[in-house]
Amino acid sequence: MDDFERTEYSDGYYGVLGRALVVATRFEHNARALAALVGMKADPDILASERRLQKFMDTIDKQPLAQHLKANGMAEAEFFPVLDSGRLARNHLAHEAAKGLDQNIDLAGESFISGIVDEIAEKVRSVAEADRLICLMLSLVTNEHLPSKQFLEAYPGRLVHWVVEQEEIGG
Repeated sequence: MDDFERTEYSDGYYGVLGRALVVATRFEHNARALAALVGMKADPDILASERRLQKFMDTIDKQPLAQHLKANGMAEAEFFPVLDSGRLARNHLAHEAAKGLDQNIDLAGESFISGIVDEIAEKVRSVAEADRLICLMLSLVTNEHLPSKQFLEAYPGRLVHWVVEQEEIGG
């Protein structure tokens, strides 16, 4: 019960998990905001299940938003798989990613930690790809300026880097 020792090494890896949770929470918040904006105020938790996500997609399909996305080069067939993959990855980050980290991870070994970080990076990429789509939809619905193609392409990689790269801060 007293395996919760803090070291510089363990803090770095717990930081990875914390930043991953920030990305997952941001995606969930953005998805709820979009659902409310497109008329799903009574049930905005579109990430709760595959059924709710499909209901959201059906709602989107009936609105001009779907046409805007198609005009911006987004194929409708891509929407659901990207969002569902992000939903599943978000659920993993929120409910599964910390399993095994309730021990002194300084003793767990580099391969154990490396495997966890690789898995977190993979899940963050899926969440970031889905969040990119949600944010693009939010921009279209609210008539906000659309990010550049370069920014949109770089977004998932930038989030993964922010989550998993451990850099010295403050020198």
